[in-house]
Amino acid sequence: MSFSKEFFKNIAQDLISPFNYSIMLINGTAIYVDGFEKILSLSYTEIVLKTKKQHLKINGKNLKIDKMEEFSCVVTGNIGGIFVEQISVL
Repeated sequence: MSFSKEFFKNIAQDLISPFNYSIMLINGTAIYVDGFEKILSLSYTEIVLKTKKQHLKINGKNLKIDKMEEFSCVVTGNIGGIFVEQISVL
């Protein structure tokens, strides 16, 4: 079950559709990410996840994936930033 889908199920569909991914930052030390397709890179300073149309880059220190389920994970560590990069289609 997707936490974010349950959380947003009563929100107007025009605000959240199409649903690609969701990110929830908790106290600057944990990030819940839902809706990614695969992990592109994994290191102690950067984790890159691929969604349908974007790459999600999480920067920081001592980063690790603490929990993983299908299409969702929890990243912990000293979170420095979250960046969204559009994937160019040629």
